[in-house]
Amino acid sequence: MGKILDADVDIGGIEVIIQNESDKTGPWCPHGPALLFEKNVNGKEKGRRFYACSACRDRKHCNFFQWADEKISEARMLSREEQNRSKMPFFSHQEYCSRFREFVSLPLEQRRFCVDCQLLIVPGESANHVKHRALSEDITVQRLKRPSLLLCPLDNKKSNAQYLFADWSCHFLLDMLLGSGFQKMLGHHGKVIKLRNMEGKSPTMKSLLLDIDYRHCQFYGQDEFSRYNIYTVVQEAVMFFQGFLSEEGGAKVVMVTDPPFGGLVKPLANSFSQIPKDIILPEDEGYRFCSVCERYVSAGNKHCPKHCDECGRCVKPSWRHCSSCGHCTLPDHPCGFNHGSQKHKLRACPKKYNKQMIVPDGRGAPGLLKHTAGKCTTKNKRRRTVT
Repeated sequence: MGKILDADVDIGGIEVIIQNESDKTGPWCPHGPALLFEKNVNGKEKGRRFYACSACRDRKHCNFFQWADEKISEARMLSREEQNRSKMPFFSHQEYCSRFREFVSLPLEQRRFCVDCQLLIVPGESANHVKHRALSEDITVQRLKRPSLLLCPLDNKKSNAQYLFADWSCHFLLDMLLGSGFQKMLGHHGKVIKLRNMEGKSPTMKSLLLDIDYRHCQFYGQDEFSRYNIYTVVQEAVMFFQGFLSEEGGAKVVMVTDPPFGGLVKPLANSFSQIPKDIILPEDEGYRFCSVCERYVSAGNKHCPKHCDECGRCVKPSWRHCSSCGHCTLPDHPCGFNHGSQKHKLRACPKKYNKQMIVPDGRGAPGLLKHTAGKCTTKNKRRRTVT
């Protein structure tokens, strides 16, 4: 099997490839469907493609890797499925709910929470946690409504590091949403907002939390929480989501999103960009659906009749596709180049902002030379002020 070093991912030269819905038949890792990446070699636009974990950017935390054109044997496929199962949570969501009911039925002095396993301990399991650190003081029902007081925040900045909102921030957001007339809240990784909503200090909204951190299965029912990878949606999460939306008729729903700290922006932005195509606008008011742009456009939209095959969207009639910049723009635009370094991504090439960069017609970008040459240092400032 081919191998790609962690350093290659960290220093750039790798792009996320957004696939069409019909093409999403890629492999899975323990965190869900894998994302498709492309490794650019020597500055070329196209390199060899591979699948890797969507949730972790460091292969020390998820070492899944597969070349896109690699044929996988049945034996290896079975081995991978077994490995994925071995990294799943100890219990199903339904079993976690049963354990929670058993836990809250215990007298306060018998309640234990294992810090090392991040697990509520039910009768008969104490022997398994004898050598572990455990909490046993004041594990009340009110405290269980705020799991962040028990669970240790995840701190891996290359996957799902958790930074918690302050109480006053949460209450401000909740008061604002309630004041705007919202009755239900869908939380994408917005755990703390949900927790404050459940405290009952103000009118509460019905809420559903979608998060990849399975530890919360211990504290929320299946109608309140679903394990979910925000970058690669699975059918089970879709079912819970659709059920949540269909409840209570036309109740106003707000979505609160707090993406993972180390997450990739491109696949997340693509997910939200798919929303407009599902919003049906009235044709009797002049709107029409553009199958290329996958959205409704108004009759006065003069850009949509012209599409760029490479960009995959509508462009202004006067624009042309620039192969150097990788997108459509004005024909006489100042254009940079990519010199092929593996230490940064193509679109972030610093040579584009070099005062001596090459442009098609031999001209520099307006104001660029002035900006570069006129860089003002502290030393220069002193010189200018001396008379």
